[in-house]
This record gives sequence, C-alpha cells and structure tokens, in this order.
Amino acid sequence: MLQILRHITGNVRRPILDYAAAIVMVALAALFAWGLERTLGSESFPMVFLASVLLSAVLFGRNAALIAAFMAIFAYNFLLVQPRFTIAPADNLVTLGVFLAVAVVTGGLAGRVRDQARAVAWRARVTQNLFDASRELSRSSDQEILAESLAALTAQAANGAAFVYLRDEQGLSLHSAARNDESQTADASQLADGFWPRLLASSSAKEEPPSSERFFVFVLHAVRGPLGLLICRKRSRFDPRAGADQQTLSVLADLGSIALERAHLMREMTEAKILAETERLRTALLSSISHDFRTPLATILASATSLLRHGEQFDQATSQRLILGIKDQADRLNRYVRNLLDIIRIESGGLAVRLEPTDPADVANAAIERVKPQLGHRSLDCDFAPEVTLIQADPLLLEQVFVNLLENAINYSPDGSAIIVAIGGSADQVEISITDAGRGIPPAHLDAVFGKFYRGDNAGQHPRGTGLGLSICRGLTEAMQGRIWAESPVSDGMGTRLRLVFPGLRSAAVNDEDPEIAREAPRA
Repeated sequence: MLQILRHITGNVRRPILDYAAAIVMVALAALFAWGLERTLGSESFPMVFLASVLLSAVLFGRNAALIAAFMAIFAYNFLLVQPRFTIAPADNLVTLGVFLAVAVVTGGLAGRVRDQARAVAWRARVTQNLFDASRELSRSSDQEILAESLAALTAQAANGAAFVYLRDEQGLSLHSAARNDESQTADASQLADGFWPRLLASSSAKEEPPSSERFFVFVLHAVRGPLGLLICRKRSRFDPRAGADQQTLSVLADLGSIALERAHLMREMTEAKILAETERLRTALLSSISHDFRTPLATILASATSLLRHGEQFDQATSQRLILGIKDQADRLNRYVRNLLDIIRIESGGLAVRLEPTDPADVANAAIERVKPQLGHRSLDCDFAPEVTLIQADPLLLEQVFVNLLENAINYSPDGSAIIVAIGGSADQVEISITDAGRGIPPAHLDAVFGKFYRGDNAGQHPRGTGLGLSICRGLTEAMQGRIWAESPVSDGMGTRLRLVFPGLRSAAVNDEDPEIAREAPRA
C-alpha cells in the first residue's frame, strides 16, 4: 500500500497532493483500527493512528505530518471513542491532547528529518547536473554549438521553453531555442528586444532583468560587456512540471556565459593567428620577390646596358653570350611568375584539370628536355620500366610537376652528382621518383617542405627559387588523384627522394576509352 501511494504521488513537490495523501493514510489507519476493534476487540487504537502520522512524515514531509496528526485525533475521537460519532466529552480531552502532542512532536521530527534528507538529495542532484552542464559546455568552442547546448540544458533544467539570444552585428539575435512554440518565441523576443537596449544604455553592468510572470531573464555577462540573454519559461512552484529554481538557472546562465566568452576569445585568437600567418606569408612573399626577382633583373639590366653602350666593341661570341644570359634570366623570371600564378590558382580553386590517358615516361622526357640547360655539371639518369602503365592525368600539369621536381633537385644537388628519374609500378599503380644527392632533409621537415615558401639550406648559400615549387607539385598531384611525399636521407645520410604515386589504367580500360575525349576533373 505504501508503494502504491508513493507511486501515485510520484514524490511530487505539489503540497496539495502531499496533504491529500496524508489524509488518505489517516483514513486507512481508521479503517484498520475499526477492523481491529470488530475482530479482536483491541484498544490499541492510538498506536495505529500514530503510525499513520509517522508514515505521513516519512513519505510526505513535516507539514503533511501535522495535517495527519490533527486528522488522526479527529478520526480517533469521532469514530472510536464512546459515544461514537460525536466529539469526546471533557474527561477525555486530556488523553486526546496528550495523543495530539505526541503525534505532532514525533511527526514533526520525522518529517523534518525527511525534509532535510530530501533537501540534501536535491542539492546533490543540482550540483551533479550543474557539473554535467559545465562539462557539456566545455566540449566545444563553437558559438553556435554552445548556444544550442545552453538552450537544451536550460530547457531540461527548467522543464520548459528556453531561448538563447546573442549579440551580433545586427544587435541581438535569437541563436537557439528548445522546447518552444511560436507564441512563446514571440513573447520571449518581445521581452528581449525591450530589455536589451536598456541594458546597453545602462552604466551598470548589473542592470536588473525585467520582471515577467511567464519567463526568467538572465544576462549572459562577459568581461567586456553583455554577450546576450538567456530566457526560459517560468512555472509556478505548485506546478508538478516545475523544474529548477531561479538560483540554479542563474548558475547555469553563468556557466553558459563563461563558455560563450571562451568561444569568443578563442575565435579572436584564431583570427589573430590567421592574421599573423597571413602577415608572415606576405613578408615571405615580398622577401622572396625582392631577392629572387632582383638577381635576374640585375643580370638582365647589366647585360642589356653593356650591349647598348659597348655593343660595337664586342665580338660576336661575347654579344651572343650576353644575349643568352638575358634569355636565361628572363626564363628564370618567367618561372617565378608562373609559380606564383599557379599557387594562386590552386588555392583559389581556379585550376582546371583535364584528365586523359597519359604516358608518364613521355611527359618525363619532355620535362627533362626543358631543364637540361640548368643541369650544369650534374648528370641526369633515367630508369624507366620497359612497359609503363598509362595514368589518368593532365599532360601539361604533369609536365609542370616534373619540371618543378627536377629544378628542385638541381638547386639542391652539388656539381658532379647524379639526379635519377625512375618510373615503374604495376598495372594498378604507377610509381615515380626523383632522387638527388644533396644534403637531404631533416626528418622533422619532410612534410613541411611542401608548405609555401619553404626553402632548405643549400650548403649555407641563399636558396634559389620562391619556395613554391613543391607546394605547387602537391596541389597539382592531388588534383590528378595522385599522392606525393618526400624521403630523406637516401644513402649514407645524404640525398632526397621525392615519390609520386598515381592509379594505373589497365589496358582493357584504356582501349575502351576514346583518347580524344577528356573529362573535366574536380578543381583543386
């Protein structure tokens, strides 16, 4: 029976139900006492009623126990004291008074213990819920995700609608809501729009939120001013659906304020890092252009000036050498400008890639012919498989990849060394590698070499080039569904090998395709 009563009441905090349950307890005690009298003739009626008072205190609290005590003395006097169904005469009032006092004292003490236990359990539950909310809000640094989490947590705690309004360029906007309907949203927005201007205009950071019969309003404070408002549905404490109290919701609002301010600061920190990185890249670009463009321009200017001033005094061989020097330096400038334009196209997504069946060996030979004038005293050896599988690539872009890799190998290889170009693999995969005999790359920098403006140490000299070559190679290779990486050292602690892998086209698949038809690949 006690479990049934507890299930019926559900431990709700609605006093009327608690009082009604206590009266039911007394009524059950009266029926039980009536049955004892009829069957056993027992006169231990006060103990039965006292037990109902104690049970009411334990189950429903001190106030319910007091109600039960008065109802018990009335039921005992009215139903079981002779003459029945009347109020007891004066000679029984002392006995009834003692019974009432004992019932009130014992019921009050038991109820007080029960109320304190419930309060402790409630505080522990609130503390745990706030801890869980703090942990939930600390998981993200995204403002929108935090606003959604704060609205959901507040709605759960208040057991009603919750709204999170955040400050933005437009003023104050609703960023998230939970358990709401259109009517509640309109009322909450009207409340927020009326209070927010007064909050901003107030000289006090602790402007008192407006009083509302339907909503709690909490200001989301930050060090540099209010971030927004948290508004949640207010329910009567007599409502069985009532949730956490205002103090608990205020703590939850403070946790949300801290999380949102942290997200705001992290966003500012990220923007500062991006600005710093942008400034670093801009400085690196200007430094690269100022040095690498100045050297060929100086050579072109000196040769052209010599030809203009003393051209008649030079023999044909000297004039030819100066003209070739001008052409070489002009080609060098053209490569620098081309690299800059390529990296801009790759990063902006403006690179159009046309994939078609391509023989990597033919493309490699064409690139080798282009870089032969730059070899100097270095040799270039080719190690191609007898039958090289075709790949799906853009021939022009693949040739650019080969040229950049070969120029990189030339820049970092000493005179008298050999550069090896190897192509092999299987029907499913084509492997390409370019190996030099330079000083190599530190293991910690093997991935960094593909970053923009990275240039290694070239025997203590200022490295040539803009530092964009390998970054362009990675962008072009990935645009053609390939992969590229660096390995170093290669032999005896020296050398670098740059490896590329492309999916191979099987012979049957190639024969089924029309080589004249090229498809547009996704932009890098």
